[in-house]
Amino acid sequence: MIEGFKYHGDLVWKRPHLPAFFVAVDFLFPLLDTFFTFAYIPGLILAFTGRFYIVGPLSVLVLPLAFLVVIVMYYKERHIFDLLGLRVRRNRFAVILYVLGYQFIMSPICMIGYCQEIAGSAKRW
Repeated sequence: MIEGFKYHGDLVWKRPHLPAFFVAVDFLFPLLDTFFTFAYIPGLILAFTGRFYIVGPLSVLVLPLAFLVVIVMYYKERHIFDLLGLRVRRNRFAVILYVLGYQFIMSPICMIGYCQEIAGSAKRW
């Protein structure tokens, strides 16, 4: 994602249209990944051991932001699907599972990728 911002991040300001909106929303993901990786996941681990030091405040901050991003993306994607004559399935359980489960897996992996990109490490695909 950081690599994409370096090459296409100016799209948000130069040509503001629907693709630019999705690039702009992507600017939130490194912030969400940082909070999930370094605060929310450790906070939940601490909560499971009976230590509720940071899980409460971070839940109040991180989860609503994550759900907001997913909901905004859903409505924008639904608009595109309507233009193409496609139908969006409504699966609320999948949205909740995505925000809570998929984020747990992907956020730490994304943080590794962000750090490698910022450090200028060689890429292997």
